[in-house]
Amino acid sequence: AKDRGLFAEDLKRIYRAETEERAKEGILRLRERWGKIYPKVVKKWEDKAYALLRFLRYPKEIKRRIKVIEVFPD
Repeated sequence: AKDRGLFAEDLKRIYRAETEERAKEGILRLRERWGKIYPKVVKKWEDKAYALLRFLRYPKEIKRRIKVIEVFPD
C-alpha cells in the first residue's frame, strides 16, 4: 500500500509536467523505480506517452484552451 502512494506521486510528476523534457524525465524515473514492480502499468504509460508529449509541445495558451475543451465538450 505504501508503494502505491509513491507510485502515484511519480505518475503525477508525469501528467502534471509543464514541459516535454520534464515528462520524459518522469517516464524514465517511472521505468527505473517501478518497472520491475509494476511492469504492465509502466509499459502502458510508456506506450501512451506520445499523446502527452505531443500535448506538451503546444504553447501554454493553446494547452489551456485544449484543457477547457476537454472539460466542457460540446
